[in-house]
Amino acid sequence: MLKENDSALFVKIRNLWRNRFADKLMPEKRSAVVAVEAFPALCFRHDMDSCNRDDLLHFIEQEQEFSVPSTCFFLRYQVKEAPDLLAELSASGHEIGLHSEARPFWNTSLVQLLWFVEIGYRRKLRRQVNWLRRRGFDPQGHSPHSINNYLGFQNWINWNVIEQATIGSGMKYISDWRIIASTPEGAPDFPEPLPPFYRVLNLRKILVIPTSWDDKFFFSSYEDRFIRKNTNSAYKGRSLKEALDNIAFQLGLCIKAGIPFVVNLHPYNGLRGKVEFGELKTQLIEMAKDRKIPVLALNDLAERLALKNREVSPENR
Repeated sequence: MLKENDSALFVKIRNLWRNRFADKLMPEKRSAVVAVEAFPALCFRHDMDSCNRDDLLHFIEQEQEFSVPSTCFFLRYQVKEAPDLLAELSASGHEIGLHSEARPFWNTSLVQLLWFVEIGYRRKLRRQVNWLRRRGFDPQGHSPHSINNYLGFQNWINWNVIEQATIGSGMKYISDWRIIASTPEGAPDFPEPLPPFYRVLNLRKILVIPTSWDDKFFFSSYEDRFIRKNTNSAYKGRSLKEALDNIAFQLGLCIKAGIPFVVNLHPYNGLRGKVEFGELKTQLIEMAKDRKIPVLALNDLAERLALKNREVSPENR
C-alpha cells in the first residue's frame, strides 16, 4: 500500500505528465478550428444501419416519391449484401457515404488521446474508404457508427480525435452527432444547433458538419447505454406533433444563424413503425419550400461551402 508521501509523489508525477506532455498531445492542442461562412439549407442524413436488402428496396421505392437528394451512410456488410441497390440509389441522385467503424482495437484510457490513436483511426478510415472505392463507390464523407467508436475504458466518443483522424483519410467531410450525443435522454429539446467548421492540421483541413436533429431522440431510446447513463427515468417516445414543433423551432434557429439544418432520419426505425418517416420527411420538405431554402446532399453542401470559403485561413481557437 502507498504511504501518504508516496501517494503525493504519484499525484505530482501524474500532474507533471498531464501538464507537460499529455495535454500537448490532445487533438485540441495540435489542430485549429476555423469558422465557416455558411448558408441555410436542409440536408437529409440517413444512417442505414440495421437495414437489410428488403428494407433497402422499400426505402428506394419510398425515396422516389420525395424527389429530393439525401445522403445515405452504409456499413460495410450492407455494401457486400446489396451493391446493386446502392448503385441504384446513387444513380437516382442520392449520395452514398460511409458509416464508419474505425476505432482502433488497442485504445486504453492511458493512450486514447495520444497521436498514435489518431493514426490508428486514420488508417482504418483509409482502409474502409479504399474498400468502398474498389467496389465502385467513392464516399466523400462519413458518419461514425456509434457503437463502434467508443474509446476504451471511457465509454464516450472523442469527436476531436475522429475529426482530426479524418484529415488525410481521402474524404471531404465528417457528419458528426456531438449535439445528440451530449443531450440527456428525456430532455425537452436539443441544444442550439452548431454551425459547420473546418478542423485544420498542418495546412490540411476537414469540413465538420454537425447534425442538428435526430429521430431517435424523439421516437425511440438510443441503444447506447453509455451515452444515456445519466437518464433519470425510463425513456418514453413522443408524438409526431412534438417532433415537428421541435424541428420547426430548430430549423428556425438555423435559418436565423445562416447555417444548414442537418436532420438524421433512420429508415430502419421508420420501417419498423417507430418513426413516422414518410410524414416527417414530407413535412420537412414543405418547410424548406415555404422558407425558400435548398435541399442538398451533404457532399453538395460541402462543395458549396468550399467555394464560399476559398479564402479562409486557419486560426487557432
